[in-house]
Amino acid sequence: RARPRVKVLAAARPSDRTYDDPERVRRELAHVLGQRKLFQRFVPGLMHAFIFWGFLVLFPTIFEAALSIADPGRTLPWLGTAPWFITLVDVFATLVIVGVTIAFAIRKVQRPDRFRGSHAREADLILLWIFGIVATLLLWNASQIALGGFPHPSSAPVANALSGPVPASEGFERVMVWGH
Repeated sequence: RARPRVKVLAAARPSDRTYDDPERVRRELAHVLGQRKLFQRFVPGLMHAFIFWGFLVLFPTIFEAALSIADPGRTLPWLGTAPWFITLVDVFATLVIVGVTIAFAIRKVQRPDRFRGSHAREADLILLWIFGIVATLLLWNASQIALGGFPHPSSAPVANALSGPVPASEGFERVMVWGH
């Protein structure tokens, strides 16, 4: 699927993009970080924003997991145990799950015409992988709370709620951190 796009890019002529740099930066921030264009349709825009912004916020958890895999209980200095970051992770992981749920509802229940002929199977797999990434994050945090090794459990209300039914087992915690 990438080959035709690469050919188009290779055939493109260079353009002068040195003009009005502040305006170009402002426009990129509004369209990319602000998801401005996607909010033309409110619910799909919100769904996409939840997933996009969620991954921006949750990016450090990849490093947290890698540190914890190498040395259980280890975390990013300063950030990993900060109550505000723990809350942010909990909220955005939940918003990503909400976004994925909305995406599935739009694709499978509403079935808008704009998706006809699209790569539905691939999109479904991507959504399932996204769900898996954030679900294992929440369950990893919940298992750490259940084991008593999570800083500030009250800062993670969703993971804290999940810690009741989650097994208080180091094996489960290890599976979740590796899964994430």
